[in-house]
Amino acid sequence: MTSRTTLGVVGSLRGGRSATTIARMRRLGQTLVLLAGMLALAAPAPAATGDLTFKDCVAKSVAAPCSVVPNAVLEGGRDVAVSPNGQFVYVADSDDSLVGFKRSAVDGAVSYLGCVDSVDDVGCTRLAKNILQAPRSIAFSPDGSSLYAVAETSDTVVRFTVGADGTLALVGCAEDDDLPDWGCATEVASLDLPKRVVVSPDGNAVYVTSDGATLNHFTSGLVPVG
Repeated sequence: MTSRTTLGVVGSLRGGRSATTIARMRRLGQTLVLLAGMLALAAPAPAATGDLTFKDCVAKSVAAPCSVVPNAVLEGGRDVAVSPNGQFVYVADSDDSLVGFKRSAVDGAVSYLGCVDSVDDVGCTRLAKNILQAPRSIAFSPDGSSLYAVAETSDTVVRFTVGADGTLALVGCAEDDDLPDWGCATEVASLDLPKRVVVSPDGNAVYVTSDGATLNHFTSGLVPVG
């Protein structure tokens, strides 16, 4: 009898200690959950995709926080385009040039690559004729092999090939049929003061808007369609 009673008391004590331990563990778990919730509320929310955070800049003249480009280009960019492979950035400068930059795949920072112009920018690759006066809009072909630019004062749309290193080489142009005559292979009567150029997703068509409520349609080689 004594043995059974003793065992019952011991079992009861063991059961009591087990219940106390479980209760403490539950309270500890609740505390940890509460702390985790408080930390989650205190932590800053991650930036959403598309949020703008200033990183750096480049400019014609030294002006913090911007770095300066050589040759005093970047006199007033009108348009900017990133190559489909993400390696290059080109700017349509307001005067008479296209300015190119290499783009870092790590953080997107750019470094000066070079420029193409048709007047007098020092250090730029000079075009033989003034077909790039006041470039207003630029667009890459989907495969990145061509860059198109429309020049408002020259009344032209100009096509360049894009080298593996990002350098531009003139391929051809189309111009308005009014004077002056720049010698482009294609002349049309509806390219006065071109404003905007875009390339179709398949790369086969180039569209240019111009004054006179006109939408001009060209093949990728700048042959007019229709």
